[in-house]
Amino acid sequence: MVEQWRLKPCLLGVRASFEPPRRKYMTTDKIKSNKIKCLSCGCIIESFSRHDFVTCPCGKVSCDGGKDYLRRTFPSDPDEDYEELSEYENNE
Repeated sequence: MVEQWRLKPCLLGVRASFEPPRRKYMTTDKIKSNKIKCLSCGCIIESFSRHDFVTCPCGKVSCDGGKDYLRRTFPSDPDEDYEELSEYENNE
């Protein structure tokens, strides 16, 4: 699916900059654990470091990013393919 980028007007009006839309799971809280459960095979996978790309045994879903960012790969719909189990610390 191609996402639509919103045009952000420039102060001078000469150049245009683009701003990506906010993702569903974007947060300002610090990530405590980065893990998901595959709904196909029931396996729980966890990414521990920044470039630790982990795939479940059936190969349907993957997670990446450790405590730096959340990245998910899945074939069709996130609600049908995996359950989010990541935990956050509040920045309050």
